[in-house]
Amino acid sequence: MSAVTRFPRRGMPAGVMFRRALLGAAGLLVTASQFAHAQPLGPSTYEPSSRQRLRAETCMKDEVEQGALCVKRCDENFKAEVNGKKMLCRATKAGATRKAIQSEYQPPQPAPNAPPAKSGY
Repeated sequence: MSAVTRFPRRGMPAGVMFRRALLGAAGLLVTASQFAHAQPLGPSTYEPSSRQRLRAETCMKDEVEQGALCVKRCDENFKAEVNGKKMLCRATKAGATRKAIQSEYQPPQPAPNAPPAKSGY
């Protein structure tokens, strides 16, 4: 029996296998940390909302057909850029801002004589 423990199928010493596994894990951590620190799109760029178009449907007036998707048109002072399957809206003027989405929804008011809500299950 030799002094170095060997893996039966690989023929490598145990220390070499451990070092390779450790280096592989460190490489994955470095790669994952690079994705975690990805730069956001920023205020001058945004990705418009999209929905999947069914076979019998057409896109609405404020949407553009892009393959199987209907993508919202870009706001004023923004220009559409298509990169493969992804569409981005980039600002054409400095300080361009998007239109605020206004919702008409009002949450219901509690009834005046209602008992207090129960907590728990």
